[in-house]
Amino acid sequence: GVRLMIQKFGSDVSLEKIKGKIGKFNQDSSLNGIMVQLPLPKSLRPKTREIINRINLQKDVDGLRDDSPFLPATVKAVLQIIKVAEKDRVEERGKAVFVGSAGIVGRSLCQELKKEGYRIVGCDKDTLDLEKATKKADILISSTGVEGLITGKMIKKGAIVIDIGAPKGEVLFNEAKKKASFITPVPGGVGPLTIVCLIENLVSAAIIQNKVKQ
Repeated sequence: GVRLMIQKFGSDVSLEKIKGKIGKFNQDSSLNGIMVQLPLPKSLRPKTREIINRINLQKDVDGLRDDSPFLPATVKAVLQIIKVAEKDRVEERGKAVFVGSAGIVGRSLCQELKKEGYRIVGCDKDTLDLEKATKKADILISSTGVEGLITGKMIKKGAIVIDIGAPKGEVLFNEAKKKASFITPVPGGVGPLTIVCLIENLVSAAIIQNKVKQ
């Protein structure tokens, strides 16, 4: 089984305290994985990369370090969803539009989709004429944190629509499902698969660490 330990901090926690706690966990051989819940409080948000990169390389099961050996769990989940959604498609890879692509996970997912041969268009909630961009997407992915951002009229007929919003959906599901060939709901879509992928990373981390010990 998997044992979980949650360390909670107040919103006024200092950067040094967080880094110190991560350092302690890095040295604890009974812990195989460390992850930081994002987004951080506003005061620490500019230090997100510094905090994430403090995690031991072999314990970065969320895959968010710059040089992590693991793919971010959300990225793995989305790639698996696309594979299932496209299983019967025979034509060449189409255009993927990612709304919210500038985040840590967004950048990683865009890189992986490019490797798979997709043409990637990255944009954000404030992109001028966002609808014009999304209506050209064969695959539309949204991860901005804005509830109900993607309406039915913004979706190309037959598109694959992936909603990474949490805890509320960013796609108006009842509108979108009338146009999409495949769509993920919130909750019950990307989230559960992300947890499975996170556990896969944790198992891999434990195996790597055990080999190092030997």
